[in-house]
Amino acid sequence: MLQLGELEFKAARYERAADYLKRARELRPEDATAAFYEGQALEKTGDLAGARDALEASVKLAPGRSVEVRVMLGGVYLGLKNPKAAEDQFEAVLLSEPGMAKAGIGLARAQIADGRFGQAVQQLLPLAQSQPRDAEIFDVLAQAYTGIGKKAEAERAQRRAEVLRGIATNKQDGRKAQ
Repeated sequence: MLQLGELEFKAARYERAADYLKRARELRPEDATAAFYEGQALEKTGDLAGARDALEASVKLAPGRSVEVRVMLGGVYLGLKNPKAAEDQFEAVLLSEPGMAKAGIGLARAQIADGRFGQAVQQLLPLAQSQPRDAEIFDVLAQAYTGIGKKAEAERAQRRAEVLRGIATNKQDGRKAQ
């Protein structure tokens, strides 16, 4: 069942994947991997509550291997409009992986969703310095600056994100042309 679920997931048939993975979890309820894959599939189908439940089960079953699971779970909580729960997940990741950009960006998104724009700026500034080629950091930084009324800084961050996306697009186009 797990292998069938993985194959369906890779083929972008997420509903079928979720069904197989649910069955795999019923057969082996202690399988953290099946729970994680089911959570991914359910998230892709838009079943955020189901994804949350599966991802939470995966974290409980394998707490030591939960970095990627917690990042995804934080994103699911943001989708469920629960910024505090999202923040908890991203902070848990950052305790073990302090420089992880995805978790730092997620934490900033949770802070923005909770109206704490200044904290989001403080979260993102070190990331912007350590990873100056990540357009997503600058997109979220622009949102945070807008929230605290710093229009010039927001525009500068947004322009930086656009430049970075343009560079990435040009690189991809160049590879395709070759």
